Amino acid sequence: ADREELLQSTIDGQWHHVVMSADRDGKLCGYVDGQPTSQKDISALVQYSMDAGYPLVVGASGSYCNGADNGLID
Repeated sequence: ADREELLQSTIDGQWHHVVMSADRDGKLCGYVDGQPTSQKDISALVQYSMDAGYPLVVGASGSYCNGADNGLID
């Protein structure tokens, strides 16, 4: 499957609250600090599993690639 970047860069030395919300028959929405940053219609994907076979990884792809350096989670 294709990968698509949905969030803007938040690398500015500040803490940020980042959320992704998925409505399986609607939209995938991204938010940074409570503000909507992006959305993508994913309704055509409803028949597919959300389990890509990768672990949940914050700050990189599920294969631990393409991540940002020096990210912290609190």
